[in-house]
Amino acid sequence: MVSREALSRLHEYVPGERRPGVLKLSSNENPLGSAPSAVAAIQSLATTVSIYPDGGATRLRAALAERHGVTQQQVITGNGSDEIMVMAAAAVVNPGDVAVTAEHTFSVYGFATNLFDGRVVSTPMTDGRHNVDHFLSAVAAEPSARVVFFCNPNNPTGTYVSESEILRLLDGVPPHVLVVLDEAYCEYMDAPDAPDGARLVDRYPNLLVLRTFSKIYGLAGLRVGYGIAQEPIISLLEKTRMPFNTNLVAQEAALAALDDEKFVERSLRINRAGRERLFREMDARGFGYYPTQANFLCIHVDQASKPFCERVASNGVTIRPLTSFGLPDWIRVTIGTDEQIDRFLIAFDAAASELPRRAHATAG
Repeated sequence: MVSREALSRLHEYVPGERRPGVLKLSSNENPLGSAPSAVAAIQSLATTVSIYPDGGATRLRAALAERHGVTQQQVITGNGSDEIMVMAAAAVVNPGDVAVTAEHTFSVYGFATNLFDGRVVSTPMTDGRHNVDHFLSAVAAEPSARVVFFCNPNNPTGTYVSESEILRLLDGVPPHVLVVLDEAYCEYMDAPDAPDGARLVDRYPNLLVLRTFSKIYGLAGLRVGYGIAQEPIISLLEKTRMPFNTNLVAQEAALAALDDEKFVERSLRINRAGRERLFREMDARGFGYYPTQANFLCIHVDQASKPFCERVASNGVTIRPLTSFGLPDWIRVTIGTDEQIDRFLIAFDAAASELPRRAHATAG
């Protein structure tokens, strides 16, 4: 069998590691679990899974439209927001077309582009942050640029770009280039100048904003993502969407979780406290990091991250080495509860003590 040439440019996704009996802080999952209302909805659906789901996710899309002040026709759901990234590439990328993204960011942007024989142009970052000037220069230099993938806050660095910078990006990208603004972690942002992409879609016909229920709502195992854009973009994506892509249980759990404000507030409170604690703990130990606006921290360990993470795992906690993101001496850890952070710090200190290191300054 002869495979498509594009497959030679594809790489399998490397997930956060799971080990029996080991605390998993490698995949940016909600340390509090799932929204209780979502769990109740899931339990009530056990006898209904013999039927197909609503193929258009009508009730969920209606609820999301009301939440974000858009029409139902401006919302599309996916089997995770990464499926919608693939839909977007399927809709706009012809062989040889260019997708512009950043050098250290979510790998599915490159996967989706390469899947359709596109070409990825990765722009340099500045202090772990996206540089809008670099994005605009890359788009201007590539006549065949068709899509921009922009993660805010960025995975894996946790850094964000302000609303004024997002507006400058959107104003500078030509209208024939689709801008995919991935806001998977946006609910965790509390910076006063943080953007809300959903409020911008009516101003920009080429903007697609992505959100997910995997993070703040704790539904990573059900794979529910959604996109918001003007109707012509959503109509294009609908042509690339697989039937019944958002399953029955996922739709109902997401609907329940969407209104569980107490769970969201508690998740934010735990995350903010854990974030500030990890900042202090890394400062005290002399390790550099990028100040995060997400639910994880990106830490510079100044040594090969894979063996470092293996040593941490041998002490009871899995974290993420960032070699696959092009950051071979950085690690990423999910911000957990106080007890989980205690366990991480014990494992981290044990791993760090095994090899000599130099002093570190805070990054970013």
